[in-house]
Amino acid sequence: MSAIIENMRLDLKEAMTSGMDFVIGVIANLIAISISVLFIHVIYSQTVGIPSWSYRDMLALVGTVELLWTVFNMFFNRFDVISWEINDGKFDIELIRPISIVKNLLLPTFRLAQLSNLVVSVVLIMYGAAGASLFRFLVYMLYLAMGMLIIWGYGFLIVAVAFKTVWVDTFWSALTVFHSYSQYPLEIFSQKVRKILTYIIPTALFGYFPALALVKGEFSIIPFIVAPIFFIVCANILNYALRIYTSAGG
Repeated sequence: MSAIIENMRLDLKEAMTSGMDFVIGVIANLIAISISVLFIHVIYSQTVGIPSWSYRDMLALVGTVELLWTVFNMFFNRFDVISWEINDGKFDIELIRPISIVKNLLLPTFRLAQLSNLVVSVVLIMYGAAGASLFRFLVYMLYLAMGMLIIWGYGFLIVAVAFKTVWVDTFWSALTVFHSYSQYPLEIFSQKVRKILTYIIPTALFGYFPALALVKGEFSIIPFIVAPIFFIVCANILNYALRIYTSAGG
């Protein structure tokens, strides 16, 4: 907690110094989430919508995805920092820390510019899931934890890739694409794609399954099996990449 408070102080100081850059960042974040909501609104105002998913259900789904990504970007931004340190040859300083690379990446940070997205995400969820029982919300929190494991796993993979290529920004862009896919129910995809999005590229675990539990009360054991396995596999891939890493000093 003390680390988060200190990072809040530093980020607030930086925001006050940067001024307009901070404001532009907040506006850009709000525009991104507004486009997602607007697209859902257009779908439901111009078509019959997505079968078995109401307009409010979809807002809860979009809010869920945005909430997880906002928490990741707000409190765990060391992933992109370290991936760029590797590319710039500045990673060696991280090696002297008396903690593992996995724990290093999960050290808490803070990005004030993400606060607006956090508020909007919570509002979307509360509006979309109005009337949901306390039990559903409690189970929903467990599903969110599984979703965060998936996002951390993706982060581990990208950092591992950074040890081998300078094109790390391409992989962060790919993660943005996965983000967009996760904002839609699995029902709109074919059976083959559903399996891919559930077991191989498990984007459904940080959007669809949590929202399904919250707005429909439908619970699945799949996230509680796939997410820990995915997280552990990705963490081991990262540790392997670190073992074969050659430092700037040889």
